[in-house]
This record gives sequence, structure tokens and C-alpha cells, in this order.
Amino acid sequence: MEIAEGRVLSTPSGWNKDLGYVSAITGAAPRDGSQIAAIFGERFTTWSTLLDNTARIAAALRASGIAPGDRVAVLAPNSDRYMTLFLAIPWSGGVIVPLNSRWSAAENAFALEDSTPKVIFVGGALDPVLASNFDAHSVKVIDLDDSGRAGWTPWSALLTFAPCEDAGRHGDDLFGIFYTGGTTGRSKGVMLSHAGFAGNCATMRTLGIMPDADRRMLVVAPLFHLAAIAMATVAMQAGGAAVIASAFDPVSTLDLITREKVTDALLVPTMIQMMLNTPGFDAAKHL
Repeated sequence: MEIAEGRVLSTPSGWNKDLGYVSAITGAAPRDGSQIAAIFGERFTTWSTLLDNTARIAAALRASGIAPGDRVAVLAPNSDRYMTLFLAIPWSGGVIVPLNSRWSAAENAFALEDSTPKVIFVGGALDPVLASNFDAHSVKVIDLDDSGRAGWTPWSALLTFAPCEDAGRHGDDLFGIFYTGGTTGRSKGVMLSHAGFAGNCATMRTLGIMPDADRRMLVVAPLFHLAAIAMATVAMQAGGAAVIASAFDPVSTLDLITREKVTDALLVPTMIQMMLNTPGFDAAKHL
């Protein structure tokens, strides 16, 4: 809300104290389910597929013992599957805990002990020291990459479950735990509610960010960071599409923006400068 001289002036139109993250997305889904919701490499995910996969993964999580309020961690680079988990985990009733893939094994081991997840989704390269912590904390591991690692449940196995109904978490129910960078001390898990996070993203839309469904948002900042998932959420709330990069590289990011006709992007100043200095930038900006 806007405050001046100690007085409340207005409440943003996106704010609703009973808002749920899942309902905020499903309520904005395009009527035409064939529209694109996410692009990652050669994978194009339609809205129909996104919501179907979400309901199936949520059913699999419930079958594994996830009850309302239970924590589910994610440790992986960006992908369309990672974005799906921001829907699927709350759909199951669980609380998403994105872990920092740039942290050391010791730092992530602390986060595991602090948040006590029952399930963790893992993708990309993994420190063997950290992997040993999964057994120590009795965490069920789901392999985002379907790499065939012994003892880990493959992502594809989750999609065999019959879709389930949304758990209906909303309002002050806990949506996620996001860890601070820990630059001034030990990292802390920040608890965000459904209404708080979804309402913030809805308010961003009222301020003119991603106003319509014909937009494509570049998601290149890491999804464990609130800024990245907030912009992906704004895109979904607009019924638009998220164009996801696994990591930032100035040349490949410029190519991705050009190839997929990206209309909006969240980039830090260093990223922008690197792209401005990339050979071919002047030609690309005229496309």
C-alpha cells in the first residue's frame, strides 16, 4: 500500500488477503490451452500441458506423504520443470523451498536442516558431499533430469499419476521459504504467504509490467531468487509465456531474445553491459 505522512493513501488493486498462488495462476490461464506458457530450449510447454503436469506432480507428492504445510526443496538450474514446481508444490499443499545452487555443500546442508523438507527435486551437477546429506536428513530425492541415478525417483515417473485437485492453500498459508544471501551473517529463511507473494506479483501487473497475454518474459536470473520467480509469475498471471534460460551468457541470451521474440526481461546492470558489448548487438536490436 502507498503511505504518505503516516497516512494510508490506497491499497493496490492486485492485493487480496484471501489470494492463493495457484488460483491466481489458474484464474489467468488462457481459454485456449494450446497457447505457449513456457519455452526452454527445444521444449515448448502449452498452458494445457503445464496445468496437467502440475496436477499430476502434485498427486505424486501427496502419494509420497506431502501434507499441507510440508516443505519441498528444489536445488537445480533454471528450467521449465523448475517453473512448473512453483505451481505443483503449492497445488499439493506443500511449501516450496528453493535452494541456492551457487552455495557450498555446507551452506545448503544448513538450509536442509533448517527447513526440514520431506522431498527435494534435484537437477544439474551436484556436490557429492551435499548428496550424502539427503540420506542423513531422510529426504526423498526426485531427479529433475531423468538421469537414471540409483535411488532417485525420475521426473517422468511423477507424470504417470492421475491429476488431483488443488489443495486450496491461500491467504496467510505459507507459500515458500526463500533464503537470504547471508552476506552479513548466516542466511535466514524468509517465510512468504500465498496472498503476500501472489498479491505482490498481481500489483506489479497493475503498475504496467506485462499488461497482456501477447508478451514473452525472459527468465535468465536464477529461479531460486525472488526477482526471477516474481517475473515468471507476472508472465503467468498475464496469461503470457516465460522464456527460460538455464543460465546467463551474453551471446546465447541475445540469441534467445532474438529467436523467441522476447518482449520483456529482468536483467541486472552487469548483464546489460555485457550484452551491449556483445558483437552483433547492434544488428540484433533492429530485428
